[in-house]
Amino acid sequence: MRFLMKWRFTETETGITLVTGFYTAISPVLVEMAR
Repeated sequence: MRFLMKWRFTETETGITLVTGFYTAISPVLVEMAR
């Protein structure tokens, strides 16, 4: 996760887009885990 933070500071807009896409991709997994 450290690389995500470093990258968010260097490429804010790109980082936000990719982190949003990442969370969109893993959110069904998190929902399954939360059950």
